[in-house]
Amino acid sequence: MLSILVCHSYFLRLDQKQVARAKPYPPLATLQVVSLLRKAGHHVMFFDAMLADGIDEYHRLLHSHQPQLVLFYEDNFNFLSKMCLATMRRAACDMIGSARRAGARVIAAGPDVSDASGPYLRAGADLALVGEGLSTLLELLPLGK
Repeated sequence: MLSILVCHSYFLRLDQKQVARAKPYPPLATLQVVSLLRKAGHHVMFFDAMLADGIDEYHRLLHSHQPQLVLFYEDNFNFLSKMCLATMRRAACDMIGSARRAGARVIAAGPDVSDASGPYLRAGADLALVGEGLSTLLELLPLGK
C-alpha cells in the first residue's frame, strides 16, 4: 500500500473576503477521499489548508512524513476558490513543486484542474484528473488491505 498525503490548497487566510465573513467550510470531498483511501489500506495523512497559517505547515508535514504520493483533491463545489482563483492556483502550484522536490508523485483533481490542467502539470503534477476524478483515482491506486 502507499503512503499518501491528501490535501487541498484553499488557504482561507489568502482570501480576505472570506476571512471577513469568518465562516470556513469543511473540505468534504477531500475528507471523503481520505476516508476511502484509508479504508483501502493506504497510510494516509491529511493537510487541511483551510485554517492553516500558511504553506509552511504543508512543507513541515510533507518533509516529516515523506509520502510516496501527494494527492490534491479539491471540492468540486468549491465556489470559494473561484473567488480568489489566481492566488489559490499559485498556492497549489507551489505545493505541487514542493512535493516533487521531496520525491513524491503528484495527482491533482478539482474544478480548476478540470478547467485548466496546464498550470498544474507544468508545476510538476504527474496526472491531472479531469471532471469527477474519484472513479479514475480508485482505478489508479491499488486497493485492498
